[in-house]
Amino acid sequence: MTPLQSFFLVSTLAIFAIGWLKGGHIERQAVLVLLMAYVAALFVQDLDRAAHQIAVAIVDGVLLLALIWMALRYDRWWLLVAVACQVLAMIAHGALWLNPDIGLRSNVVTRWLFGLIQLYALAGGVVERWLAGEPAASPGLQPRGAETG
Repeated sequence: MTPLQSFFLVSTLAIFAIGWLKGGHIERQAVLVLLMAYVAALFVQDLDRAAHQIAVAIVDGVLLLALIWMALRYDRWWLLVAVACQVLAMIAHGALWLNPDIGLRSNVVTRWLFGLIQLYALAGGVVERWLAGEPAASPGLQPRGAETG
């Protein structure tokens, strides 16, 4: 595993955990949507024998539609950043289709960069909730028998 892959994996796991535990319902929904897209892309990436990765592009397109829906429904700045990054990832797919001389590795790294920005925008949204004093969707862990009031 390359250092970039390790950084992406550690960032993903940490930000998903933070988003799930400390984020609101919107952040939790984003964690689920991104996780489903990552898992779906994992399963379909080997279906494409050509360098165009059409199945991965379809998964990315569905992710884009989900993020657009969330951005239109919820008033969060980080969703706009996530949508912009996903649009850029779709442009990267299109660039590979228009110019097959672009290496698949450089295309994947480009899309990973946009994915990292999405992840850190989600983390920024969670931090913003915390700074604004908004409660997390999940209550803090309490020992048994502790007062909940």
